[in-house]
Amino acid sequence: MGHQTEKALVPALQTDFTLIEIMIVIVLIGILAATAIPQYFQYLRDAQAEALVANFREAVSTMKMTLTTVTHQYTGERS
Repeated sequence: MGHQTEKALVPALQTDFTLIEIMIVIVLIGILAATAIPQYFQYLRDAQAEALVANFREAVSTMKMTLTTVTHQYTGERS
């Protein structure tokens, strides 16, 4: 038995990915994306709704302040 027989018995180190491994990774990424993307858009919609409510409240507050100021100017009242 020579040098070549010993080489045949020692398996070579695997350095490449097999097709099935790549396909499994792609499927896992797809599953994660399928659950994460809709959740992200739901968070985005919720944030936009909260911003709308905050802006509306700020506009109402500004209108009340302006109305109070204008009313006091015409009636001469002071607070």
